[in-house]
Amino acid sequence: WALFVENIVVIGPALLVLLAALTTIGFVVPRLLGRSVTEAKTISVETGVQNSTLGIAVAAIIVGGEGGFTAYALPSAVYGILMYLIILPVVLKYRRIGTA
Repeated sequence: WALFVENIVVIGPALLVLLAALTTIGFVVPRLLGRSVTEAKTISVETGVQNSTLGIAVAAIIVGGEGGFTAYALPSAVYGILMYLIILPVVLKYRRIGTA
């Protein structure tokens, strides 16, 4: 947890922008391609909620993660926590949007 708190200030803003962009693009692009609102909402949430565990695992494979989180795994770890804090209000908003 201390590692998360130490680095949230440094990489948090970039990860928030990334999550907002992915969630927005995940909704807008399917709508432009003629998909339903329900499908666009699903793609949006799925795009925003990436598999941070995979990022941590890949970082461990690349660097050899015997000693805990590496610098390569840290953004995935922080993203893994932030995504739930950010995506929850999005999901609540999506529940109010129709299914047209």
